[in-house]
Amino acid sequence: TVSGIIKVPVTADTSIRLSHRPDAGPSDLIPGDLVAVSLGGQDGGYYADKIVRVPLKTRNKHVPGKVVAITDTHITVASTVPAAAPVIFRRAQNTPVRFHRGESEVGVGAFVIIGAVLDPLTGLISAEAREINVIPELESIDKGTSGGPADGVDSFNQAKIVGIFEEIDKDGNWVVNGASISIGPSTGLDEGLTVGQTIQVHAELLRGGSLLARRIGRAANGEEVAGETKLEGVFEGIEPLTGDWIISGLPIKVGTTANTDGIPSLGQTIKILARLEDDGSLLAMEIENRLDSDYSQAGSAPVKLQGVLLEVDEQGNWEINGVKVAVDRSTRLEGSPALGRTIQAKAVRQGDGSLLAQIIEGETLIELLPGNRAELRGSIEEIFDDDSMVIRGILIERSILTETEGDSQIGDFVEVDILIQKDGTLLAVGIEPKDETIQSEFPRSSPVNVRGIIDRVNPDLSLVVNGIAVALSALTDVKGTPVSGAKVDLEGLFNADGSITARNLVVRGRRATLGGVEARIDGLVEEMIRDRSGKSGAIVVHGVSISLDTLTRVKGNLAAGTRISAEAIIADGTLMARWIEEREPSTDSLPAGHFVIKGALDSIGLDDQGRPEELELNGRGIEVSPQAVIAEVTALGGTVRIEGDINKGVFLATVIAAEPDSNGRQGRVEIGLQGAITSIIADEDGNVTEFVVEGNRLFLQALTLVDGVLERGLVVQVEGIVSEGQLLASRIKQIGEKPEANASNIP
Repeated sequence: TVSGIIKVPVTADTSIRLSHRPDAGPSDLIPGDLVAVSLGGQDGGYYADKIVRVPLKTRNKHVPGKVVAITDTHITVASTVPAAAPVIFRRAQNTPVRFHRGESEVGVGAFVIIGAVLDPLTGLISAEAREINVIPELESIDKGTSGGPADGVDSFNQAKIVGIFEEIDKDGNWVVNGASISIGPSTGLDEGLTVGQTIQVHAELLRGGSLLARRIGRAANGEEVAGETKLEGVFEGIEPLTGDWIISGLPIKVGTTANTDGIPSLGQTIKILARLEDDGSLLAMEIENRLDSDYSQAGSAPVKLQGVLLEVDEQGNWEINGVKVAVDRSTRLEGSPALGRTIQAKAVRQGDGSLLAQIIEGETLIELLPGNRAELRGSIEEIFDDDSMVIRGILIERSILTETEGDSQIGDFVEVDILIQKDGTLLAVGIEPKDETIQSEFPRSSPVNVRGIIDRVNPDLSLVVNGIAVALSALTDVKGTPVSGAKVDLEGLFNADGSITARNLVVRGRRATLGGVEARIDGLVEEMIRDRSGKSGAIVVHGVSISLDTLTRVKGNLAAGTRISAEAIIADGTLMARWIEEREPSTDSLPAGHFVIKGALDSIGLDDQGRPEELELNGRGIEVSPQAVIAEVTALGGTVRIEGDINKGVFLATVIAAEPDSNGRQGRVEIGLQGAITSIIADEDGNVTEFVVEGNRLFLQALTLVDGVLERGLVVQVEGIVSEGQLLASRIKQIGEKPEANASNIP
């Protein structure tokens, strides 16, 4: 329940009610079933008098489309699904008609969304229109035909919102979690969406910062049920020997207890809730026939899966509650999948009968920061004096806590993690430079982007992130030190064994902000400072004020007397909290707090013996204890790590040491060559593994980017690194033919 786990005794007299199962007992219920329990009283206690399994099949339907005919008694709507037959609804004088965004008439050509219900006896859509919503027809932006996401969402420009469906406002926008979202003909709507439900919206950020929904569906309840799988595919017939239904190539057992809408037509799309049996087969629990979908030829339609990612097997297949799907470099990955968590996949059947994933979508890690989130990729077009910037025509604001990798300049191609604020403004949580050439340089591959936690660092320095194997090559650009438990962002490509080879790996939590100096503070909260409206503005820890910002992430209580740990940045002497977490109470008294500060020194004050007695970092002064352990006297501008105590607002350093650069490139020797290819070596499959340029032997790896072809006699530019005495090519660009001689004259 929403209040936690409640244990209810079951007796021999408890009635168990399941659809199509009059003799059901407790053993027919499985973990994950949604149930309604009626309680009875006995001997001063309670017991389950009746347990009813609530079907997940929804009765409420939303049918979007364009009006092709209308009378006083009927309205006919052409579905937005290609080739689907028009749907005819009855309308009465009292059928509500709601006009949105300035619309005032419902006639032929109008774009409408019809509210209807399923007939509980037949499973068919009722011909009775419950309501008619009239909205303007927005321009359809179909990106699925050019290699973009099949659902039409711009993969460089997307928002994901999870929250309560609050209302449809006067302009016809759906209000979800406080955000106003436009819908149009290209919006995919799940059935059964009603006000008050928790729903999930995949939308596109438009110029000006408005949101256009591309897909809206019910949000998962957050409880992963191993063995429960949701499928959507095309009915291809019934296997004569086993009686299994074949859904887009998958055999599904359908027993007498399954709640169905009857046998569908060949080529019809159906939705199935199934559970994994002990023998590895899938047993249907509920089947819903889709009447508003396109009919497809057997063997050509994809299957959609939703379930728990159980493992990546030795053959590289990703197993989703018993259904195995292969991945290759064409598989597009969205979100951050993890073992034991729910993922969604869209797959197609290959010639050998196996399934190949086209898209795998995992959950997006929102962490502790509340609010609606978006992601934007593009080139920076403008940067203003207040540090806000324009990307793809969209204004993005920055905070002092916005994490930035490098110094952003106009023209840089970046990825921005965005918080959509209540007033609609877009605030950058993080800005990270990206390589916009990866898509063109791997034309048959889909880059994989994963945000997650390192589960394990193996002896060969490969990683396990979110339960998925990640290989690091000598060409992997690693920023930070990968350790177990660290949060990372990685970009790479799928391997044949289902693992990922990382091209870029960034250990999170160490990216710079506009402040540039990081501080970690542990201690007791002495005071909470609030503004006139009562909003928390700062906390005081052992006499030191730590300010709070929109991007500050808070976990736990910040009341006076609470023991906390905070990560902050220092800007112009002010501490601004990045995150604050409540710690377990301690019996030990804390007369002083503890701090760790990392950053560049602005000034060093020396005593008569030339020993540091005062330091300054970004406007914050730090006194140096006479007993301080000083590993090295660092020059101005050098990065140091300072530990010490806080008491009555004074920072007192007890340990000072130089902080090595953590960009992951120490010892990395880079090379650049230009010349004609004089020799090429290929493996037994014909793949080029080595080549020679001007007497230098270079090796290719999976992450080597090749612009053009590799042939003897061609002149190329090569970028690479030196690794274990070998020259590894990271980029190869063809710039012409050898001017002195033709390739045939090369010995």
